[in-house]
Amino acid sequence: MKRNTFLHATTLTVLAVIALACQARAATPLSNPMGMTVDANGNLYVANLAQAPSTGSILVYNPKYVQQTARTITTGIDLPTGVAFDSQGNLYVANLGNSSITRYNGAGYMDASPITSNIDRPLGVAVDSLDDVWVNNAGNYLSVYSPFGSQIDTWTPGARIDSIATQGEWFVVGKDTTWSQPPAGEFLTNKGTTGERQFPSHYEAVAATFNSAGNYYMAQATGEVDIINPATGSRIFLLMATYPPGGIAVDSKRGHLFLSNSIGNTIDVYTTKGVYLTTIH
Repeated sequence: MKRNTFLHATTLTVLAVIALACQARAATPLSNPMGMTVDANGNLYVANLAQAPSTGSILVYNPKYVQQTARTITTGIDLPTGVAFDSQGNLYVANLGNSSITRYNGAGYMDASPITSNIDRPLGVAVDSLDDVWVNNAGNYLSVYSPFGSQIDTWTPGARIDSIATQGEWFVVGKDTTWSQPPAGEFLTNKGTTGERQFPSHYEAVAATFNSAGNYYMAQATGEVDIINPATGSRIFLLMATYPPGGIAVDSKRGHLFLSNSIGNTIDVYTTKGVYLTTIH
């Protein structure tokens, strides 16, 4: 005789609670999200700074904004502030907590010794077309490293650095007006101040990123986001957020722009034309 088996309703309830608890533990919530970047497949990587006693993590979301919990990076992470990819698909992370830059391969494994020479509380990281690594140190100076980790150069703009981004011959530096009179945002060529262009109405240019066309988005502490052509200096107002963005990233292929809200622990998604789409919680 075949025996019919069933679970008691109370047992089912307990199992459901356990399943929900495990699911909650698996998904790391956004907590003080900072810098962001997008890989070639449209996955969004977020420097999740978090709060003590956590040392933070790198969270990954697919193009449909679903968190990929299995791809969360915690090894070597210590209060991350910025993330950037090189041309080989390696991910660089700026760690504020232990003053280092760590590198991870496409599978998310740390594959090189951390860069620590002349690193001081990094607030951001960018990788240029030569795969050289640019680091914003304590908001005071920039250090540049080869893909092998050797230091190439260091540079002090003379004012607080709030943001950094690179592409081709350009790099962008956002500066804080409390350290200098306007301009508060500027871009410069990678040969120094040659070709410098300044924007007096920028106020605390807190985050910057380039699109595939070579223009860059600059987010200010006021919440204003502009798109700028570095060759001509033309600037177009794009949108106004209600918070100072902690980071900005663009997915040119899919037409998405991301702003991290460190205060609200969310990421707002817009089109690259400035139209609001959704919010990642």
